[in-house]
Amino acid sequence: MLMSTITEIVMHDSEDKLMIGDITEVKLVDEGGGRFVTVTQLDENHNELTLRFDPKEIQFLVEIVQMLLAQE
Repeated sequence: MLMSTITEIVMHDSEDKLMIGDITEVKLVDEGGGRFVTVTQLDENHNELTLRFDPKEIQFLVEIVQMLLAQE
């Protein structure tokens, strides 16, 4: 039985005029020591800026963002 796993999703506003920083790559990575999630964007000098999250941190991060946004 064949299976597939989505390991990367690219987020962007529109395909017409992609600018630096308009693209965010979210990846599920496994380097043998366990899975983690990376979020990557390019800065104005085309340097990759990447954050790494343990899967256990993701729900906590979402809750923190929701708390911050609820203040508006």
